[in-house]
Amino acid sequence: LAAIAPTGERALFDVTGDVQGLGAAPKVALTLALGPTDLGALGRLLPGTDRVAGNLAGQLVVGGTWPHLVESGKLRLSNGELALRGAPVTLSDVGVVLGIDSDEIRIVSASATVGGGTVQIRGGAPLRGFDVGSARATITARNVNLPVSDGVRAAADADLELAWQPSPSEGTRSLPKL
Repeated sequence: LAAIAPTGERALFDVTGDVQGLGAAPKVALTLALGPTDLGALGRLLPGTDRVAGNLAGQLVVGGTWPHLVESGKLRLSNGELALRGAPVTLSDVGVVLGIDSDEIRIVSASATVGGGTVQIRGGAPLRGFDVGSARATITARNVNLPVSDGVRAAADADLELAWQPSPSEGTRSLPKL
């Protein structure tokens, strides 16, 4: 299975598995695997980026008896890089592992080099079907150098807790709380 953008970028998926007993209680065993995908071509699809790099791969497994299916999988980004036009720092050495289970999506690990220092993130959110519940994340930054103005730099360490509550589909929406 191939997903192809109008500009020609593509991602290749392998779909394997079977469904048995299509009668009263069908048993499902399916795997959707994203082969290693180079993200370098995405830069031209994202406005305001100078450079995008990295490799994305993953797998989602769905199994069980219909309608009580269980999902599990991982999505991995390795060797990532993101440079935004006009931004004073670049994200490099980006690595992210996302995990999904039947009841939770997790940031198993995420790290990047930013301004000569490191930023790490871990977190997760409960899943109810396709709805995402309240999310939480821990962000740790060490020795991140940020240019304040010409000739002036500042280094920062931070330990942050991020919480996000999903908004109702109608009404006002809020930013995450730090």
